[in-house]
Amino acid sequence: MPPSAPTTAPTSAPTTAPTRTPGAGDVTVTGVVRTGVEAGCLLLDTDTEDYLLLADDDAQLRPGVTVQVRGTPKPGMATTCQQGVPLEVHEVRPS
Repeated sequence: MPPSAPTTAPTSAPTTAPTRTPGAGDVTVTGVVRTGVEAGCLLLDTDTEDYLLLADDDAQLRPGVTVQVRGTPKPGMATTCQQGVPLEVHEVRPS
């Protein structure tokens, strides 16, 4: 009988945090967070565009703070905020 193949343990530990690779439609923009005219709406005011920030509860997104945001624009998405280009936020960094 031929010897069985040796088994080896994985060389890398499994990741516990979900990761998302930047997509082709992603943008990275820097601006100042401000409140929208509708309650609960946050906008990112950049030099070229206003983006409606669609993010899970991100503590870094507070009015008056300058941040860099990476996300996917959703220009056709209907929102109750009625301001800015909807931007699905994937990452926020202080700027």
